[in-house]
Amino acid sequence: MQERESIVVPEPYSKDRPLDPTWHSMIGKLSGGLSPAALATAYLDWSLHLIASPDKQTELIWALLSDPAGEDAALDPRFKDATWQAQPYATFAQQFLAAQQWWDQATRGLPGVDPKHERMVNFMARQWLDMMSPANFAATNPLVVARSIAEGGENLRRGLRYWLEDFHRLISGRPRRASTFAVGTDLATTPGDVVLKNDLIELIRYHPTTDKLHPEPILIVPAWIMKYYILDLTAERSLVAYLRDQGFEVFIISWKNPGASDAHLSMQTYLDLGPRAALTHLKHGGAERVHAVGYCLGGTLLSIAAAAAARDQDSTLLDG
Repeated sequence: MQERESIVVPEPYSKDRPLDPTWHSMIGKLSGGLSPAALATAYLDWSLHLIASPDKQTELIWALLSDPAGEDAALDPRFKDATWQAQPYATFAQQFLAAQQWWDQATRGLPGVDPKHERMVNFMARQWLDMMSPANFAATNPLVVARSIAEGGENLRRGLRYWLEDFHRLISGRPRRASTFAVGTDLATTPGDVVLKNDLIELIRYHPTTDKLHPEPILIVPAWIMKYYILDLTAERSLVAYLRDQGFEVFIISWKNPGASDAHLSMQTYLDLGPRAALTHLKHGGAERVHAVGYCLGGTLLSIAAAAAARDQDSTLLDG
């Protein structure tokens, strides 16, 4: 039998490809991290099938010519204020909702389109429409118009100054203004103790405030691209404090802000020094079962950890 010729797949970024990382970084910044190739493929799939479907075209034409369904604009959070009921703002809101409904119809239910591509096109259409909402423009938002009249336009001048400052910082590479919020004072005010620290995380423990405790602690794994206190903003907006007050012992991971020296870190590193290290600490503390909660990318990492635990027949994770 003739041996198959081995195929060597080049590394995506190596010394033999010095321009690719810089070029891809520039594209990523311009596209917000989205893949232009993936988006173009999805739109091509959708548009070619739309061209090849006279029935769908006819359906959309009739929807465009007919009166839109009378959706109550007040049900949309953007238009719930009573000022949106007055003209011409009521018309702005209704036309926007009609366009939103039409595009949703246009990007769904087209035979032959890859379901993944359909979801991408529908999602991007909704994102662009949300940008064009009349609530986002001063001239078509009655709340902004009323505020401008009350302040004699001072609010618009103030907003322009803030925009110019932010734009100048963006093009000059200067850091943003220091936040007026202080961690531990205005944010992340729930008392907790750091019980584990390694090269990548700090594990924070929050003590229950009830006499009776649930037997299983809760481990929260947030995304490493944001601060852990996204789940502990204020006393009124704190998942951590709520769970603590329900009798749970809560643990949450606080990720290190990586620098250039951490460029070698891999997904495996985040898995081992993140949820696995935290679970090991909880086991050593006597926990036999753990409720695990993943947030954003933390949920992805936790899913990997749970799958590996299932493979290894480790039943520590109670819920994930």
